Amino acid sequence: MPQSSTPAKADTPAAGTIIQPSLFERFIAKLEAQASIDSTEFDTKEITAQVAEKMMSAASVEEMLAAQDSGMPSGKSMVDTEMEFIDYDTVKSDPRYSDHSLGYYFRVYANRIDTGEKVTFGCGAPNIMVALDQLRQRDQLNGFLGVIRSRPTPNGELLTLRSIPKRAIAG
Repeated sequence: MPQSSTPAKADTPAAGTIIQPSLFERFIAKLEAQASIDSTEFDTKEITAQVAEKMMSAASVEEMLAAQDSGMPSGKSMVDTEMEFIDYDTVKSDPRYSDHSLGYYFRVYANRIDTGEKVTFGCGAPNIMVALDQLRQRDQLNGFLGVIRSRPTPNGELLTLRSIPKRAIAG
């Protein structure tokens, strides 16, 4: 009786072949490694203290109650806000959101250009995360002048990072 063997698929590597992870797979592994380092440096009580401070300094009951929902803003809330980006930390996402994300998000530190106010916000949009990571790798993140843009897609909003165009200075 002839022996039956299943031919190897053309895209299946031969036994003993070393498979290189893709750039994206390496990016995800880097997020995991960075999150384990960054998470030890961040005190989760920081956000609680900031919310409590806002509540205690509120001028009215309405303002005080509204402050309860004033945790760290998201990248979506920063759309169309021109910023000078400073840095970011990597944070592991809540498992509830893992189906719709990379499993990590960046806690981004920036300065608003319009007010000079320091802002910290969370952003898990893959395009933003890859762009910020690439800027950091190229030593161009700190001081980068950019703006988050949003456009609708069939699955929600797509956030992207854009440079702020150079403007003429009135003088």
